[in-house]
Amino acid sequence: MKARSRTASYPERLRRLGRSTRGRAAALLGTAPLLLLTAAPAHAVVGTPAGGTGYGFTARLLVGDHERGCSGALVSPEWVLTAASCFAADPVADLTVPAGAPRVKTVATVGGDQARDVVELRPHGERDLVLARLAQPVAGVTPVALATAAPAAGQELVVAGHGRTAQEWAPLGLHTGTFSVTAVTGGDVTLSGVDGAAVCQGDAGGPAVRTVDGRPALVAISSRSNHAGCFGVDTAAGTAGQAISTRVDDLRDWVAANAVATPLSDYDGDGRSDVGVLYDNGRQADGTNRTAWWTFTSTGTAFGEPKRKWDSSGGSWDWNRSKVVSGDFNGDGRGDMGVLYDYGTQADGANRTALWTLT
Repeated sequence: MKARSRTASYPERLRRLGRSTRGRAAALLGTAPLLLLTAAPAHAVVGTPAGGTGYGFTARLLVGDHERGCSGALVSPEWVLTAASCFAADPVADLTVPAGAPRVKTVATVGGDQARDVVELRPHGERDLVLARLAQPVAGVTPVALATAAPAAGQELVVAGHGRTAQEWAPLGLHTGTFSVTAVTGGDVTLSGVDGAAVCQGDAGGPAVRTVDGRPALVAISSRSNHAGCFGVDTAAGTAGQAISTRVDDLRDWVAANAVATPLSDYDGDGRSDVGVLYDNGRQADGTNRTAWWTFTSTGTAFGEPKRKWDSSGGSWDWNRSKVVSGDFNGDGRGDMGVLYDYGTQADGANRTALWTLT
């Protein structure tokens, strides 16, 4: 595709996908990052409007006062997985992102209308990835599960995002496009657009998924592209949209260990709110899944050393099947933890769920 250009001809090299909103587009289009730098709020993949087609887990991120626009994937009710380049001070030079609160106010919108402040960042450190914790959980949107198998050349993935399209500088809706995997190298997945699909500025952090048993599985996160066919980029006829996404299928343990629900309650009865964590110890050598409940009690000015209150050792407990809530379930004036556990589909075709309390 070819769009009327607002910049010089776009060189055929990969660039970062985020988008700034302070009018620096022309300058950044001559560099490497995929950040979308425009004069409008965060924006999508050159492709088809997603509508209600099952990609509601795709988040729109606005970093700063219209400083940058990015995309992301809701991987748990409180956590969005996105590109570290969206938060790096100078993503052209360095993708380092400090852990903790973002340097500027950041808002993630999921499901079309659920806006949440981002209150904490947990960068991967070695890949263009960061987990962003939301101030409140998102309701009514099913998080996307991480893929369990590596991508392979020849596979097709669907990429979703809120970035530019071929015709729009600042689209209002989510778009998707189909891409073919051309190579997998270490933590990078190289993609080529199908039927004119392209990854554009503002799509940084957006999910690349494949369908497994009728459900989307998150394979990678958008990182860089050549912006071929994107609005504002003068693209030579016949130039295919090329992109590089960051693999996440091999980072299930990292995501599980960091995207942890943190219910607040008074676990020691001193009148102060404490923190309880249901921690995923992963798959053990004997094939069982091990999970533990830890509490961090407050002194009023700090938190004490963690104390293990319960451990599934001797049995098998899959953290990924758990939904956690805290409360005083036995009426003793101290906090407990409740877990709704999904046992999955049974032999008779029924779905089994159980409510457990840890007191």
